[in-house]
Amino acid sequence: MMRNVNNVNNVNYVNYVSSVSSVSNVSNVSNVSSVIRTLARTVVGLVLVAATGLWCGCAGDYRLGRVSPPPVSPWRPVAGLGTICVVRPQSFGALATGLHFDNGHLVGVTRGAGVYFCYRAQPGWHLVSARTDNDANLWVDLPTGGRAFVRYELRIGPDALVAMTEARARALLPTLDFVRAVPVSPGVRAPLRRPAPAVRRTRAPST
Repeated sequence: MMRNVNNVNNVNYVNYVSSVSSVSNVSNVSNVSSVIRTLARTVVGLVLVAATGLWCGCAGDYRLGRVSPPPVSPWRPVAGLGTICVVRPQSFGALATGLHFDNGHLVGVTRGAGVYFCYRAQPGWHLVSARTDNDANLWVDLPTGGRAFVRYELRIGPDALVAMTEARARALLPTLDFVRAVPVSPGVRAPLRRPAPAVRRTRAPST
């Protein structure tokens, strides 16, 4: 009888050790997966930082200051002009510095998450661009007194500039910070302070 009890205890001990080992294996797998995800995010961040230095070398060329109230408001039109706003709400790629152009003229710089800037522009067609290793472009047809809102999206692949609706902009802009760039390195051009000139055409330019 004692031998049977010992056998039962041995079986229970083996089952216990096996169950603990299984739980430990699951925990180890979970920990490994977590580490892999963290490393992947770190690698992506480092790649974006490196890419930023390669495509513009501008991280230290501009000082960005948050300005309140915004010096250029899309809700306060200026006679004979329109307003374009570039919006960067996302946190992905926040360390990357974005150079923004309108028909080849530097109009603003962004860095970090939850920021935007606006500028006045002449009525007509505007090629809004964000300089990266894969430039993002968007044509905007700006009417007199009109407003255009462009969302800047950093991606693992090519970046993108996407048109935003005015309704979405009205809800989003109050939650963001207006930023203005000031050059701090010799020979670096300042963003355009006069209204951005337009390309006058009767139909949309080909992209």
